Amino acid sequence: MDCEKASSQEWGSKAQSNLSLILAAPILLFDQVKGLPRKPMSPSPSTSIDSRRAWVESGFHGKPPSFLRNLTHSSSPQKSRKGSLRKRDTCKLISERLNIPMAQDLGHYLGFPILHGRITMDTYRYIFNRINKHLAGWKADNLSLPRRVRLAMSVLNVIPSYAMQTFVLPAGICDQIDQKIWAFIWGSQQGRRRIHLINWETICLPKDQGGLGLRSARELNAGYHMKLAWTMLTKPEELWVQVLKEKYLKAGPSSVQVRRQSDGSSLWRGLPRIWGLTLSGICWSDSL
Repeated sequence: MDCEKASSQEWGSKAQSNLSLILAAPILLFDQVKGLPRKPMSPSPSTSIDSRRAWVESGFHGKPPSFLRNLTHSSSPQKSRKGSLRKRDTCKLISERLNIPMAQDLGHYLGFPILHGRITMDTYRYIFNRINKHLAGWKADNLSLPRRVRLAMSVLNVIPSYAMQTFVLPAGICDQIDQKIWAFIWGSQQGRRRIHLINWETICLPKDQGGLGLRSARELNAGYHMKLAWTMLTKPEELWVQVLKEKYLKAGPSSVQVRRQSDGSSLWRGLPRIWGLTLSGICWSDSL
């Protein structure tokens, strides 16, 4: 659908939700539009607009290169305050020109939250809620101690693993996850707390050292990032490794230069925390 047909539909004034995605050549505008036909299985219709005509007729043609750079990176989070204000103005300009409201929350994609702001405990609150949902369906009093330990290891300890493989969870979320698992093992329920005979640090020890073999949330999160660090060292041809090195290692793709950056992605900010530990554990071995 070209711009003339799109304007005749008056989809901008009928939009009921936020602009979720803008892609170039062609530009795809995904939005819930009142009055447009949709299939039963389709949550929202999509309108394809020729990128060149949309660019000219929206008033963006002829803008200086600095404006175009800000436009293409308008959704990049965690920059300086001045840069954030400039991008906020750019987003506002786009919203006014296209007559589409600005998005306040981009939701989730493939199970991960689309981060476009400061990371807080509420960002990953859904993980804690999933654990509570499982605990609500279990009756700890009707389960033996070995059964509770098995459930904690196979279910509760695995729920946050998907997010931990990419993001660094806030320490508060990790501690709350550990507290929930610890309380479930000893049969504590809401409104009634039982005595914890063994501390959490001992429970997380390997079985041959007197523990139960559970992993604390912080250690599990660090372990997944050490796995990513090892992949960066041993498989430099991987696409995601090349992207990270090209973006953050300005002086060259050297492993020594991995440092924390305030404007880096959540994945990159997590790597420097375990980089030294990963390098210290590397050793040569003769496989022959």
